[in-house]
Amino acid sequence: MRKPTKAARSISLTRGEQVFLRHYNAETFHAHGGPATERLDRYGLDWNCMAVFQRWGATNDERFLLAIDEDPLPVFEVPWSSRDEFLARVQNLLEIYSDLKPLIRLTVAEGTSA
Repeated sequence: MRKPTKAARSISLTRGEQVFLRHYNAETFHAHGGPATERLDRYGLDWNCMAVFQRWGATNDERFLLAIDEDPLPVFEVPWSSRDEFLARVQNLLEIYSDLKPLIRLTVAEGTSA
């Protein structure tokens, strides 16, 4: 597991964001759709936006990878009230994980990717 930087330790995902991330990881790992990927598609978002949340999980949650296949999924929830709120949160996390900026387009997706 990567050691979090001081800046990364100062930020945390909300419980709802962690739940959304768990669903997204399970859906993409098992290559089947579900509520998280459907929500991203409905917002017209590139799935790469989730990389900043995944980075947080990989550096702050020791069960991040194991939970994908071993732990039961919690009840799904959407932690952002709008597409703009989601994009603002992604932008906030990109300030911490700036190396991911080339991967993430904060624009409407032209299609989905896994």
